[in-house]
Amino acid sequence: MKNKMKIMGSEPVNMEKLDSNKMNMFFGQELSNHDNNYGANIYKITSDITREHADWIGEDRLHPEFMEFFKIMYAEPSRIRFDNIKDCSNCVRHVIGLIDLTLKLQDMRVSTGWSFPETYMHPSMQLDLGDLAIKIFDRKIVIQKQDEQLLKIK
Repeated sequence: MKNKMKIMGSEPVNMEKLDSNKMNMFFGQELSNHDNNYGANIYKITSDITREHADWIGEDRLHPEFMEFFKIMYAEPSRIRFDNIKDCSNCVRHVIGLIDLTLKLQDMRVSTGWSFPETYMHPSMQLDLGDLAIKIFDRKIVIQKQDEQLLKIK
């Protein structure tokens, strides 16, 4: 099963036939950081990491593009107290950390995997999580294409 990967209960996928660009993946199972079973070093972002990151980061150090992505999950971000993130619910802290950390790791060109990103979320909010994932990982594809263009120029 060297070049095959199982995706959410489906039949194994032949990895040789997939595009060779780096991918971000969701895992519905435990994944250790830097797990090489998938052919790449992947930084696993867990709910513990996201909440700790949110508590540490504070309002003044959020990624410049943070609010654009946060509005996908919270239509009225003005209701969130960013001046004291530690007092926010686990769900809010998780979403803040998930978005901010993902954006910062993307800027550093680090491949990421979200492990149980729906943790702490109401089922209706989990639908918005899918929209967030599409938009935030589309951003990474743009970054990769910009990197490829810079390499071609050199």
